[in-house]
Amino acid sequence: MPVLISAAQARRFLVRRHLLAPPRSLPADASSVLTVARLFGSLQFDPLDAPGARNHEAVLHARIAGYTRGWCERHLYGPPGTRSLIELWNKSLNIVPIEDLPAHQHAWAKARVRHASGILSKRASVADTILSQVRSAGETGTRAMARSHSGAVDWYWAPTSEGRAVAEALFETGQLGIARREGNHRVFDLIERLHPELSPALPEEEAERARLLSRHRAVGLMGAGGGAELFTGLGRSDVRARSLRSLVEGGALVPVAVDG
Repeated sequence: MPVLISAAQARRFLVRRHLLAPPRSLPADASSVLTVARLFGSLQFDPLDAPGARNHEAVLHARIAGYTRGWCERHLYGPPGTRSLIELWNKSLNIVPIEDLPAHQHAWAKARVRHASGILSKRASVADTILSQVRSAGETGTRAMARSHSGAVDWYWAPTSEGRAVAEALFETGQLGIARREGNHRVFDLIERLHPELSPALPEEEAERARLLSRHRAVGLMGAGGGAELFTGLGRSDVRARSLRSLVEGGALVPVAVDG
C-alpha cells in the first residue's frame, strides 16, 4: 500500500530533497558539484548564458556555498580517464555522472539506428572524413569542421553546415565526445580517448530501469505518468510500467499517495 502523506509533507520533502532547505548548504568546494550530480542523476545543460550563468551553474549556485564558475568544468573536461561527469543526450543535453554511463549507452545505440538512415548515411563520406581527421589530429572544433564541410543541411531547428550536423550526429551516437568548450564552441575527440575507462553497456532491461530511476532521482517525488519532458527516450509506456514495478518491488522507489 502507498504511504499516505499530506501536501505539506510532500512540499517539505521536495524542498529538502532538492537541497534548498536551507539553500547553499553544501560546502564551498568543487567536490560538492558531484554531490549534486549524483543525487539528481542529471543536470540539464543549456549553452545559453542569458542570466549570467548557464542552467546547470544556476542549479549548482543555489545549492553550493560560494559556487565558483569552473568547478563543474573540472569534472567535465579534466584529463582523459579522470573525468567524473559527461555531457550526453538524455531527454535533452544533460550532464550525468560517469558511473551512470553504462545505463545511458543504449541512447547511443538508438541514435545510431535513427541516424543510420539519415545524415550518417546521406553524408557518409563527411562522417568518415571527420572521424579520420579527429583520429589523426586529435581534438577538433566544430568551427574547423564547418569550414571543411560548409554545405548547408536541414538540421533540427534550423539549417546548418554539414560539418557541424555530422559532428553532432557522431556525438549523439557516442563516437565523438566533447573534449572541452571554448565559450559555446565545442571541441570534439574520440569518445574512447576521452574515457578509456569506459565500461560496457548494461543489458537493455537493466539499463531501462536505471534510466527511469534516474528521472525519479532528478524530480524526487514523481507520478507514474506525466508529460513527455519527464519520460522522453525511455521507451513505450508498457516498458516503463514494467520497469517501475521492478523498482518498487526492489525497494528503489517507495509508492506514496498525497492526501487530497
